[in-house]
Amino acid sequence: MRVTAVVSDEVGTLAKVTQAIANNGGSFLAFGEFSGDAASNRIITFKVRRMDETAVRAAIEPVVHQIIDIRSD
Repeated sequence: MRVTAVVSDEVGTLAKVTQAIANNGGSFLAFGEFSGDAASNRIITFKVRRMDETAVRAAIEPVVHQIIDIRSD
């Protein structure tokens, strides 16, 4: 599963995302962080296994500003 989302540019935001995935049985294969469209946000893209789209969406919605894309590999 590949995910792209917008997160706030604050200390601890990435920890919240990774903890949300880990708490739901997911395992990261890759993770990237890029400049957002404003100084206050970042774009993250990651690949995760052991979770389906519904589970990923439910896990990260509380900790991201916007989910841009979720797709199967």
